[in-house]
This record gives sequence, structure tokens and C-alpha cells, in this order.
Amino acid sequence: MIGAAGRRVGLTLLAAWLVAAAFNVTKAVHIDDTAYLEMARQIRKEPLHPMSGLLNWEQSAAPLHEQNQPQLLMYVMAAVTAVVPGHAELALHLVWVVFSGIAVALFYALARALAVQRPVSWTLLFCLGPAFVASQNLMMDVPLVATWLAFFLMVVRAFACPEERGKTRLLLLAGVALSAACLIKYTSVALLPIFALVIVARSGWRALWLLLVPLGALAAWSIFNVLDYGAVHILSRHISAAASPSLLRRLGVIASRVGLWLIAVGAMSPYAPALIPFGRDRGGRWLTGLVALALLVTAVVGRVGLGREPVVQSVLRALFVANGVLVVGLAVRALRHGGGPGTTDAAADRSLRWLLGAWAAGAALFVIVLSPMIAVRHVMVALPALMLAIARGPDAARLSRRALGAALAVSTLIGLAVAASDASLAEVYRRQAPAIAAQHCQGHRCVALGHWGWQWYATEAGMEVYDAKATMLAPGDRVIIPELVGKQTIRPEQMARLRQIDEIVVPSSLLTWVRTIATEHSSAQGDRAGGFYYFWTSVPWTLTTRPLDRFRIYETLGPPLPGH
Repeated sequence: MIGAAGRRVGLTLLAAWLVAAAFNVTKAVHIDDTAYLEMARQIRKEPLHPMSGLLNWEQSAAPLHEQNQPQLLMYVMAAVTAVVPGHAELALHLVWVVFSGIAVALFYALARALAVQRPVSWTLLFCLGPAFVASQNLMMDVPLVATWLAFFLMVVRAFACPEERGKTRLLLLAGVALSAACLIKYTSVALLPIFALVIVARSGWRALWLLLVPLGALAAWSIFNVLDYGAVHILSRHISAAASPSLLRRLGVIASRVGLWLIAVGAMSPYAPALIPFGRDRGGRWLTGLVALALLVTAVVGRVGLGREPVVQSVLRALFVANGVLVVGLAVRALRHGGGPGTTDAAADRSLRWLLGAWAAGAALFVIVLSPMIAVRHVMVALPALMLAIARGPDAARLSRRALGAALAVSTLIGLAVAASDASLAEVYRRQAPAIAAQHCQGHRCVALGHWGWQWYATEAGMEVYDAKATMLAPGDRVIIPELVGKQTIRPEQMARLRQIDEIVVPSSLLTWVRTIATEHSSAQGDRAGGFYYFWTSVPWTLTTRPLDRFRIYETLGPPLPGH
């Protein structure tokens, strides 16, 4: 029977989940949602050939198998949109809300299994912070985090299970969770060696057959790929320049990506300064000095090496790097020193510390070395490991209730601000596409540049997606170009024939002063993006009153130039 304390915990977690869900249920299609929806559309059209269709996601239409993701969740999308075609957008968001609720429940259960003190508070830090609450959309990240949490929860419970049959059942469930994770994102392949070591350590070599569960899932998917388009998808995916044959270039890219990874960790962990160990011990003094050095070096490099940029961006970048160093340092301290005051079983504690360290390191290394880019969504799977490691450590044990409450308040405030701003930005493209079509596309062919949610809504409004190789503009055609959206490069001979006839500026509001996409007048696509894609020339989120976006509408003049 659930007591009053249990009901309070349940209601608190339910409230936190509903807050996160509120940003998802009615959110417009945003960023990579569009690519996944197009994949789901291909699956509905040809379920046995999901990667044989075309998608214009860079400069021109390309085969879907050139995208990096496996398609387990795209099949879920296809099923949902087939069942409720008239309200597919809402239905999909409701399904993703369920994934969010599962992730919240699993994080709390894992915190309990790891004997974290004040597990409710740490769960709230996880689900109301800027990483999780702002990632409420139709992308793969929240479901992926849920599968990782399920995997590690089963593994931790297997550690504590005294009975061999129960241990095997838990490890089998962990293998099923890992299979799903691998078919959601290939990042999860980083868990395979961890799973193998866990099996051997807990059940011996004879139990390694359990590894066949995720390996079998990947093998079946790969065979399906060959039957679909003639190649194994996981072996042909794009990887980063960190895999370059040039050792010098490889090391340079990895060093840069470590910094970018720290930026994301710091930007998504505003709770960490409450735990900084000022002068507590020699290690704490070293960590405090390292954080200060990271702050100083990043601030100087940002102002000297990155050219002109808003001062707030330079300051935030330095703070994010320093905070990222702090988070990693706190996690390392916790993993070295062991569990908190309540820890009694030293051997079990060492196993759990090893597990959390392997989780964080595996997730970080895969993204830094093999991912085609660093984005907040790529860092999300490492954040729970870092947070849970810190929560089990002595620094968290010394944290007063008041300090933890302040950290939770700051983290929630930033999380809600980022989430509200991102939802407002997504809404811009849902509203502007039909409005622009009604004003400028009546009786005219309209061609839209730009991807992300804008591409989805522009297509729904009857516009054509610009193809840098194939699109031919005729006199009288209207061309719509948003400023901040990642987009194709229009061919120079076509740009020379365009005359601007209108400009629509969408102003910011109080809700959008915390911004994930804010840089204007940029020539590099990476500069335009924030929380989802970012580079050294931008940050995951910033403060600005600049317009949300600017749409320029052009009319095509004259016939194509000879030879074009």
C-alpha cells in the first residue's frame, strides 16, 4: 500500500512530467522532426524499402540511406500517422509525451536503485533542466535517453539480484532495451562493450549468449538494409573528420570536439555551481582552480580568436566551458571517492561507480570521435550518468537543502525559458508558411529555401523545396528565403535574376530573449544554430532581443541566362 510519502513523490514526478509534456503536445514540427516525418512517409509508401526514397536535407535531393539514423522510431511514426492521418501531428506528440514520462520514471527508479540521496530532487533537476525539457519534440533524443535509462536500470538491478535466474532475466531485459536503443540511434553501439563486461562480471563467460540479443537486432537490421538498397547502413553512415587518415587533423578535430562537448555539458547543467568544492580538500582546490583557468582561457580565446560577436555570447561560452569542466570534475571526484555516507557495500559501490564512469565515457567518446557534429541532443545520453555520479558523491551529500533548492530553481528557470523560446521559434514557421503562401503564392509558383520545420510547413502550404541541382526558376516565380534556417545555397546565376519584393521580420518577445538560434547575417550554416547544432562561433543558448527570423521574398526576372 502506497503511503502519504509515496503519493507525494508520485504527484511531484507527475507534475514535472506534465510540465515537460506541456511544451511538446502542441509544439510545431521543428529542426530534424521534418526529416523523420519524411522518412515515415516513405515507410508508409514502401514499408519494405524505407531507405530507398529521396530527401532534400542539404543542397539537393539525396537517398534516405545517406541519413545517419536507423529507423525503428520512424516505423512507429508511420504506424501512428497511418492510424490517425487527420491529426497525425498531435498524435505523434502524444506518443512522444509517453516516452518523456517513461524517461522521468526510469531516471527516478535508477536514482533509487543507485541509493542516491534525495532522488526526487535529482529527478527534477534532470527533467526540468534545459537539456530534457527543451528537447520535447519529435526527434529521437528523449526516446533514446529512455532506452539507455532502462538498460542501466536493468543492469543495476542485476548487480543486486542474488538469484541466478533473476539475474539472467534482468540482463535479458537489458539486452532488449539495448537492442531498441541501437535501432533508435547508432550512438548506442557504445553500450555493447559495457554490456559484454557486465555479463561476464555478473554471470560468467557462459552467459555471453545474452550479447546475441542486441547483436542479432543489428544483424537483422543490416540484412534488411542490404535487401532494401544493397548496403549495410551502419557501415556506410557519415562520420566526423575525427576519423580522418591525417593524424594531425584527427587530433585537432578531437581537441575541438572535446571543447564543444564541454560547452554542451556546461550549458545544460546550471545546477553544478551549487556543488563547487571551494577549499574543502586538495582535490577541491585543484578543481576550483581548473574551472577558473577554463573560464579565463575561453574568455580570452573567444574575444581574440573568434572575431566580432556579442559580448553576451563570449561570456556565456566561457561560463559554459568552465561549468562543463566543473561537471566532469565533480563526476570524477564522486567516482573516485565512492558513494555517500550511506554506502556500506564497498564491492557493490565499486561496480556501480565503474558502471556510471563507463556510461559517461562511452557516450562521450562515441560522439566526440564518430558523430558528424556535436549537438546538445548528442550529449543528452551522457548527462544522466554525470548527474547520477555526482548525486552519489560526497559533494552532493554535503549540499544543504537550501542550496539544492536554489540549484533546482535556477535550473528549472533556465530550462523553462529555453523550452518556451524554442517552442515559440518553432511556431514562427508553422504560422509564416501559410501566411506567406496566401500573400505571395496565389497564381505564382513559389519555391522555398530552407530546411527544418520551415521545410515541412512550406511544403504543406504548397511551396516547392529548392533543389540546388535541379530547380529551374522561370520568370514570375516567387522565391522565399528565411534567414536563420539551415538552407541550400542558391546558384549565383539564379540569385542574379531575383528582385526582392517583400521582407517579413518576426520580432522577439519576452518569452524569446533566451534563444537557441540567434545569430544573424551569417554565411555559415553552423553559425545560425544553437541548442540543436552549434559550433565555436555560436553557443547552445544565448540572450538576445534580435528578431526570431527574417523572411525575404523575391520575384524571378527574365529568362535563364544562356548556358544555365
